Amino acid sequence: MPKIIDSLHENPYLRNTAHTCLTLLVDETLKKLSLAESDLKYIHGLIAYAGYSKDTDIFCFIKNIYLEELKEGKIFFIFDASTEGYSPTIQIPLFDMLYWNCAKYKVDPKQIIYVSANLKDEININTYCQLNNCTPFNVFSFPSFEMTIYTVDQYVRDQIHVIIDCVKENYKGKYFSSLSRRNRPYRTMATFLLCQDPIKEHALISHDRVSTQRDLTAWKQRHRLDEHQDKQIKKWIRTLPLIVDRDDFEINWALDLTFEKIHSKTIFQIVNETEMEDYGNTALFLSEKTFRPISQFQPFVIYGQPGSNFILKELGYKLYDEWFDLSFDLEKDHVLRYKKLLISVKEACKQLDSMNAKQQIAWRFKNKELLMHNYATMRKQKYSRDKLVKFIGKIINDRSSG
Repeated sequence: MPKIIDSLHENPYLRNTAHTCLTLLVDETLKKLSLAESDLKYIHGLIAYAGYSKDTDIFCFIKNIYLEELKEGKIFFIFDASTEGYSPTIQIPLFDMLYWNCAKYKVDPKQIIYVSANLKDEININTYCQLNNCTPFNVFSFPSFEMTIYTVDQYVRDQIHVIIDCVKENYKGKYFSSLSRRNRPYRTMATFLLCQDPIKEHALISHDRVSTQRDLTAWKQRHRLDEHQDKQIKKWIRTLPLIVDRDDFEINWALDLTFEKIHSKTIFQIVNETEMEDYGNTALFLSEKTFRPISQFQPFVIYGQPGSNFILKELGYKLYDEWFDLSFDLEKDHVLRYKKLLISVKEACKQLDSMNAKQQIAWRFKNKELLMHNYATMRKQKYSRDKLVKFIGKIINDRSSG
């Protein structure tokens, strides 16, 4: 195996895991390219939830024998942030940190492979190097959670009629779900706005308790909610938590299979993504939240960073524009984007209002070919696999020519 096992000392910054989605794809790609193990031996560290700064020393945790090989250019170091979509220049200074470590330990940046689920990172490294006049290290971004969700949910039958039967059995008239397990400021704003609209009666809404805002005026101004009175917001806060499935909000049930029941009870979903801010167009991240309804053959709209819906087309998926007006996705302002999303959702609800339950279910599955195409796209992960073949091929070619 090209991955060097047990290459790191225990530390708070990098996890020494057996495998991740990335390493599984790397192993598969090396076999596909018929490469020798020595062509891409690497140290691998999975990002941990620690406080990274520009001068966080992470190379000190590489065992000496492998650090020397890294300095000699014999092996690579993979910084694996494939579970995250951070902006590496604005949110967390990950690019600065890696270059600082390279300089301190005299490691050629070409021996570094930075991997993430931020689909803007190839652009980010080029911009960074132009601004800082430095040699780029290798950057690979991919939607890792499509692989995670398919692996977790692979018991879901490829037969769409099985899902249709589940919906016919479980659907009781709730048009859509809007889920938020971990409180984030933008999600709280979005759930509040949703709950002020009559369409809330058609929804399964999940949201944890919200602490009384220390400065409610500042919170309202940040999200441009000045038209809503303080007592209106405080009244809504008293209705929390809103529970759809589990009431233990402190636990992140991101990959829990019981979410299948929510999809079978509803026609579509508002996906409340992890991030709504794109940090100066340096971040675009799709988590498991986006891929879960795909695994359940369910149409959806994403409230996430600008372009979160349209990026699916670049990844090989077909857009859900037969169900929804997706023009809201281009709006840069996070508050206006959600308000425009609500207009699109309200139009869908209006259509469903004119139908009986059987017709509403038929509306959900009105384009089975598209729903099956998107499920198959998630299952095959062709975008990520093809991209990784080219990426590794280029690294090997550059190494040979160098």
